[in-house]
Amino acid sequence: MLHKSDIAIVGGGVIGSAIAWFASQLTASVTLIDRGQVGTFGATSVSKGLLRVYDPDPVLADLGRAAIKFYLDWPVIQLGASPTHHCGLIYRLKPQHVVYAQTFVAKHCTDQYPIALSRFAEMKEHYPQLQWRPDDWVIHEPLGGYGDPVATARGFAQGAVKNGVKLLERMPVTGVREEKDGYWIVASPVGEVRARVVIVAGGALSVEVLRGLSLQTRTIAIPKFRSKQEVVGHAAIDEIAGTYLRPTSVHSVVAGSQIHSFSDWRSVTDTASELQQADAHLRLRSSMSGTFLDSNQNGSQGFDGYTPDLRPLLGSIHHGSGLIAATGFSGRGYKMAPAIGSRVAHELVESYGFSGEPHSLGIDGSLDALAPMRFAGGSPCL
Repeated sequence: MLHKSDIAIVGGGVIGSAIAWFASQLTASVTLIDRGQVGTFGATSVSKGLLRVYDPDPVLADLGRAAIKFYLDWPVIQLGASPTHHCGLIYRLKPQHVVYAQTFVAKHCTDQYPIALSRFAEMKEHYPQLQWRPDDWVIHEPLGGYGDPVATARGFAQGAVKNGVKLLERMPVTGVREEKDGYWIVASPVGEVRARVVIVAGGALSVEVLRGLSLQTRTIAIPKFRSKQEVVGHAAIDEIAGTYLRPTSVHSVVAGSQIHSFSDWRSVTDTASELQQADAHLRLRSSMSGTFLDSNQNGSQGFDGYTPDLRPLLGSIHHGSGLIAATGFSGRGYKMAPAIGSRVAHELVESYGFSGEPHSLGIDGSLDALAPMRFAGGSPCL
């Protein structure tokens, strides 16, 4: 079966679904394609969705600032209940990042979104379970926190469908090919989609659609640990211990491991290895006081699209080619998803001539200026 559309989006995770909703505000037909059901595969299905503006990369900090404003002002009428919890986030810095952090705070701190840079000694009474050193430098974002990536993706997708987007689920994409008239065919064993513009937002699976991407499949282990005492209800990122902490209940917390593997996504199991769980447990104990018991049945593992320099692969593949990639967010896609959706929709207007006024988050500049597309070599298409 052949479906026709002006714009086809490959990937129904939080990035692809966000793009679909923003693009639904254009005068164009839009199709969102997912290999399974929206939000149930790849990084979106396992991510714990930490929300903050701070990022060691200033370009990604700009995207985070635009996105978190959208999350704070989540359009409930369009997208349903808010998927985020703005319980606060504290971030322990490596010493070499403190000078940059001073510039970051001066740029991004506002009355609407306060950000503070201080010694941990000044914050200790608010975060008694963190056992960081008093003289450690920390970024505090009281309106940061975490969200539910699955609920976010579904909210965006449902809002897009309300606006006329066609949703094709259970349609695994095997590649794209260009027709002689400049249109593209999105190929799948269960049908094809013919579109003027194709946006590949498939996370780690994007390499199956576009050859030559500088993108790897990275395992992400997210063990959950039970505590004998109540855990504080905030989120934390610890650059020194190399972990993040995200509460899942009053007596449990998820902590990140730094033991990864890089392989094909098909080889990734659902369960974190004992080594990954032990590594996450050690990092948790070095950052947070209390007795934490490993809950093996919740030792989950997933995967994401990882780039060597941690910058996303974002933009048109050759100017005006009709092929756009939005992938490779290396564990930071959730905090930027609305900003990516908005910027891609505006790129569709600016570079491809679609009409409409998609929801603006005030992001200036082209996608190429934000993060140029990069290839390892070879043809970008199958």
